[in-house]
Parts: sequence; C-alpha cells; structure tokens
Amino acid sequence: MFFKKTLTFLCIFALLSFPVSGYESEQSEFLRIGNILSNNNIIIGLERIQPEDHPLRDEFTAAALRLLEQKSVDDYPTRTVFSDVPESHWFNPFAVRAKELGFIRGNGDGTFRPDEYITQEEAVTILVSLLGYEEHAKKNGSYPTGYAFMAKQLGIIDKTTEITNDFSTYNEIFPMLLKTMRLPLCQQSETLWEKKGYLKAEGMVQKLESSTY
Repeated sequence: MFFKKTLTFLCIFALLSFPVSGYESEQSEFLRIGNILSNNNIIIGLERIQPEDHPLRDEFTAAALRLLEQKSVDDYPTRTVFSDVPESHWFNPFAVRAKELGFIRGNGDGTFRPDEYITQEEAVTILVSLLGYEEHAKKNGSYPTGYAFMAKQLGIIDKTTEITNDFSTYNEIFPMLLKTMRLPLCQQSETLWEKKGYLKAEGMVQKLESSTY
C-alpha cells in the first residue's frame, strides 16, 4: 500500500514538474537574450516586457535603428515624414532617420501606424531592409515572400519558421534582433556587433558567439 501511494505521488510530482521546468527554461532564455539587447541599448524597458506581449511598430523600428546606430535621440532631426508621427511624438526622430536610411517607407498614404502591433512579415522586412538586402528580396518574390526568404537565407529566422501576417511577440523578435546583431551589412565583412563594439564592454562576447541564436 505504501509503495502504491509513493508511486502515485511520484507520478503526480513528475507531471507537475516538467511543464514548470520547461516554462522556467524558456523564460530564462528570453531574459538572457533580453539582457544582451538591453545591455546594448537595443531594447529599452526590459523590466516591463513579457514574452507574449506584442511590440508596436514604433518600438520595433526604434530597436532596429539602434542596431545600426548607437546615438542619442537628440542627435536626430525632427520633422514630419509621416502624418501620424508629429514632431511631438517620441518616435518622430527615429522615424525621420529610419526613413532616411531607407528601411521603412510607411503605408503609401503618408502614414506609418506607429501605435499598431507589428506583424511577423513587417518585422522581417525591416531587418532584411536594414541589412541592405532589399534588392535580393525583390528578386525572390518581393513583399512578403521575398523578405521572408532572405530572412531565412541570412539566418535571421530558422529555415523551418513560417512567417505570417500575425502579430509578432517579443519572444519571436528578441532572437531575430540578436541574430541580426551577428550579421554584416550587405557587401561588408564585419558583423554589426563587431563594427559597433556591441557586448565587448559587457564582457559577453563569448556568450554571444556560443549562443544558439
């Protein structure tokens, strides 16, 4: 009788333990990547972000710009490049610079929809364009299929990942941003983190190099 009760208890304990352990492992990896991005000022306000939260279009675009340039927002000009991003909007200088660099264009009607959630297709399009592979994407199907194809070729996303028009999550974009940090701009040899000196001050180069992301 004692043996049966003990066995039952162990089975229940095992069933309860494994999902929690898996969740904790996923949460730990999310925070590990998030800390790398946060330590390098790519992501701001990590403490308020949950893995399944949806990033806004302005938040993601600002993070993408920080991959390229580690500048103060005061270094960017302000002017109206999108009708729904006035000069009083925090995102305005980021929008001006990102549009200047050519990796965002808006919606064709003069708007950007900064306060809407970014989709998976939009996120990979921004990152592929930021790296300078827009022409390659156009040759392979343009938007969205060509950009998804190039994102897989570059290693921004896994080749088995299906990219859809669903809203993206931080759990999805954190690895994409980290992988983009490890890539060079088109026709250049240095990766972004080598070129910008990312992580070196934090002593985390080895962690990044050995990362599975």
